Amino acid sequence: MFWTVIHRVVDKAGNVVELEESGSSNTSSTSNLHDDAEEGCEVFGNFFLSEGCFHYLEAWLDFSSLPKTQHDQYLSFAGELYEVLNSREEGRVHGVGILPYIDYDGIENTMEQYQEQIADNLIIPKYTSASIRKKESSEKILESIIRDCRSWMFCAPDMWPIANNDFPLNYTLSTFPLAAAASDMLALLPSDILLEIVQISDTLVTYFALARTSKWLYNALTDPLLLNRNLRAMANSPSGCLFWVKPVNSMTGELKKGYNAVSTFLLNVGTGTDIGMVSKEVTTLVPFDHIDFPWYYFVQRCFESDSMMNRKRIWGQVKQFENVWRDYRENGWEVDRFSVPLV
Repeated sequence: MFWTVIHRVVDKAGNVVELEESGSSNTSSTSNLHDDAEEGCEVFGNFFLSEGCFHYLEAWLDFSSLPKTQHDQYLSFAGELYEVLNSREEGRVHGVGILPYIDYDGIENTMEQYQEQIADNLIIPKYTSASIRKKESSEKILESIIRDCRSWMFCAPDMWPIANNDFPLNYTLSTFPLAAAASDMLALLPSDILLEIVQISDTLVTYFALARTSKWLYNALTDPLLLNRNLRAMANSPSGCLFWVKPVNSMTGELKKGYNAVSTFLLNVGTGTDIGMVSKEVTTLVPFDHIDFPWYYFVQRCFESDSMMNRKRIWGQVKQFENVWRDYRENGWEVDRFSVPLV
């Protein structure tokens, strides 16, 4: 990025004289970066963040888990974000705009905003293989191929699922999968400590893997009431692995949009009210706070939603950036780009 400074001075005759000074910035993201690099100059690209990602980053960073800053100066969120990014040794990748220390899960390969080949994002053909084994129709197999190629990365991350008409009022999970149960040493822990342990699981995969360590623990953690309680805790805490399922207040219209969809999961069980016909008494509450909210079924529907899977992907990037923020607060600047003399 080129810069120009115009100095206006008054000469002895009283005339205003303009003196122009120009040069190039070491935070340039123009095509001259490569020329500067060849000349041995420092190359560091400017960082750009969309409004949506900015709000998600601000809402999803778990600041309570981060250490305090090493200086006494107060910085706003935007101010500290600027310092975190510009104090890193590596800037954004030239021509792409991504940060080299963040895993974007393959979407960086489609920066042109279109995709000619869906197979570029294929990792494991899980659903395609299942469709072929079931001898499903060609249309179903195509849907499975698109899902395996993670087309959900191109969906807007703010379309919450709604309850189907076959919404199950009661559910039970499968029985303990192992014939020989391991020892129940975790049963010796106080229940409150055990709940703290399971509620900080980094993923649901971890939660159910822990549950399978013993028959007693599996029966306890898959009990509908306890499972609902644990899923609620995972969604209510910024450190929980399901915090991303809730709308972000700073995103315009997201609360209303999310609550309208989520309210369809609150059925009037006693009178058999149809989907969407929720009583006024229920709608006065935040749907997630309702005592009868079916967390297990709702989370299951989220994992079936393309939009929610893309939201989960963005959440994963925020958690990666949280580690970068933590390193900044613990170790300070990697490179000093701020103590530049003014003359």
